Amino acid sequence: MPDEDRYDWRAVEKGLIPWSGAEYLEVVEFSESLKTTPKDDWDLRARRIGIESDEGVAVYQINNLMHENQIGFFVNKRYRESDETTRAAHLMRYFIMSRFLGRHKARFIAEGFIRPGEEPGMIAVNTNLFQALAEAPYSKTHGRGRMRKPTFDLAAIIARTKDLDREEEEREQRSSGHE
Repeated sequence: MPDEDRYDWRAVEKGLIPWSGAEYLEVVEFSESLKTTPKDDWDLRARRIGIESDEGVAVYQINNLMHENQIGFFVNKRYRESDETTRAAHLMRYFIMSRFLGRHKARFIAEGFIRPGEEPGMIAVNTNLFQALAEAPYSKTHGRGRMRKPTFDLAAIIARTKDLDREEEEREQRSSGHE
């Protein structure tokens, strides 16, 4: 079966496969745990990838000590029951979300979506921001030429987060009988 039949790169690169904020946070938690886990305890099983060309097959060893590769192993294991497109989409979305959150942190602080946490040095993030990012398509790009990468529309993410906040507030009011 050719790869094209089981892998939809367009859906991955356009962000057409939604995720959830809770699932994103699972991967964040795993990523954070790597910082305190001795590398001897990481998944260090040998992995290789082969790339076929006209000159033959080139085999490359994957560097298991790279933080990003450990995240990839985790996502592959977590979504092993899903198809390749879904696994790739979730992994790509994790990295795009993380980069977007870092790049626009000052704006999210100004909007009140990120604020100081209760513990020194910690932050609190509005979970609706994660959800807005987890379900949004990639409608913008950043970078130039071959370095162009998909990303989110900042204004759309802010608007969607506010909508989710409003919806959550309305649900809370209805459930407490204060309409």
